[in-house]
Amino acid sequence: SYHMTNIAQYIACMPKAELHVHIEGTIDPQRLFEMADRNGIWLPFSTAEEMLANQAIGKTSAKQNLASFIERLDICRTVLRTAQDYEAIAFDFVKRCSQENIVYAEVMFDPQQGVRQGVRLEALLEGLLGGAQLGRNEFGVEMQWIMNFQRDWPVADALRVLDQALPYRQHIVGIGLDNKETPNFPSQFEPLYARARSQGYCLTSHC
Repeated sequence: SYHMTNIAQYIACMPKAELHVHIEGTIDPQRLFEMADRNGIWLPFSTAEEMLANQAIGKTSAKQNLASFIERLDICRTVLRTAQDYEAIAFDFVKRCSQENIVYAEVMFDPQQGVRQGVRLEALLEGLLGGAQLGRNEFGVEMQWIMNFQRDWPVADALRVLDQALPYRQHIVGIGLDNKETPNFPSQFEPLYARARSQGYCLTSHC
């Protein structure tokens, strides 16, 4: 037990890199309820405990039921309606990184749902970048952003967002695909990847 405690302390204190995280999945329950209240969004839970229980619906193990996970993630993403919201979750994430001695993070974000909910892409990006910069100034955590597109939505929608994000190209290291896999999605999104490659993005995908 003493040996395991030492290992846990060592891991907690050592510098680390976070190489796969979705910013919308990092929202602290208190922050979630605060944003929902401010934006007039109803949530199907009212406490952190209910939130965690809701996220476990449909699972008999930690790796089962991606669809259930995405449904619950969408509930959390639905509260994000302003640049202030995106700035807050980015800053909160950087602060959490500093507490766990994560010194570098590659962070994914999904702009399409925010845009569908009425957030201008420019406001969304300014919020994320601003929150991350505030966090970097205070905590010294380095971050790079990966812009994910949802493969269960039309490629034309993804191409439109990609083009609108071009003025922010220097702040986004790569693009990816997420959400549930759909038939023939690699060939369907080939135009997106060709355009992103021509614009100098690194390329990745959930598979």
